[in-house]
Amino acid sequence: MYRKMIIVISLSLAFVVNPVTAQQEVAVEGHEQLSAKLENMQSLQGSFRQEIYDDNELLQEATGRFYLERPARLRWITDEPDDSVLVADGETIYYYNPFIEQVTLYTQAEAMQANPLLLLLDSSANWDAFTVTQIAEVPADNSDLNFWQIEDRQTYGSSLTLGFEDNQLQQLIVDDGQGQKSVFYLQNTTDNTAIDESMFTFTIEPGVDVDDQRE
Repeated sequence: MYRKMIIVISLSLAFVVNPVTAQQEVAVEGHEQLSAKLENMQSLQGSFRQEIYDDNELLQEATGRFYLERPARLRWITDEPDDSVLVADGETIYYYNPFIEQVTLYTQAEAMQANPLLLLLDSSANWDAFTVTQIAEVPADNSDLNFWQIEDRQTYGSSLTLGFEDNQLQQLIVDDGQGQKSVFYLQNTTDNTAIDESMFTFTIEPGVDVDDQRE
């Protein structure tokens, strides 16, 4: 139902349950530590470079800009190679594809269920639904970053990994558990500054086809 919107930011996630008690104890501590980092980030804006892999082979690169404000507001703009705009205003998600002049509308609460991106946007998110662990072995060429992996306790397969330099979010790694992975490098970021309200509104222009998936 949300496939087109999720592909744009590569957050089509199904997660893995971890039954090992010792790891669950570490995960509780991970929740607290990661939550503290996110509490320091009330807003974030900047640009990004995305690398999309299939079985470790680089398939495509993309660039764009983003504006994030907690709780629950996001504007994600992909400039190249395929233009698109995603806006989450707290109630509705708008995904606009200018090539086909179509905007698809989703109920934000439903789209974000069991999605770890919610933890970035909403401080009231249910952390008990996720396993959070700090990764000891960091990806290559990222020795300056601290990585945290978020997995869902109820489903199987994929993960969202966040890379921080101190308290600054620098990287997101999305693994769908089936060989496809997207790496987002956040660049020129500014946190905790005012973002214009217009960034979180979407106006449907005349002539644009509307696909309303809200229930």
